[in-house]
Amino acid sequence: MPLGKDLSPTTQQTRLRLFEENTYDKDTLETYIQALRLVNVSNKPCFFLDAQDQLQTFKSNNALCLALQKHLTKEQK
Repeated sequence: MPLGKDLSPTTQQTRLRLFEENTYDKDTLETYIQALRLVNVSNKPCFFLDAQDQLQTFKSNNALCLALQKHLTKEQK
């Protein structure tokens, strides 16, 4: 699932809206994160799972990455 650079601007906006509105399939995203451990958006690290499976975020100014971080860290609490 590409998350940035390889997507058209329209697709990027659609994905951003999905994450901002919290309407994505959480199980699919969790499976994706568990399998990859590190997620990049537009070829820059966005977040990763540490050895204890806790979400750790990287500083970013990418809107899609920030929306993901916001919702994923909110769910983790």
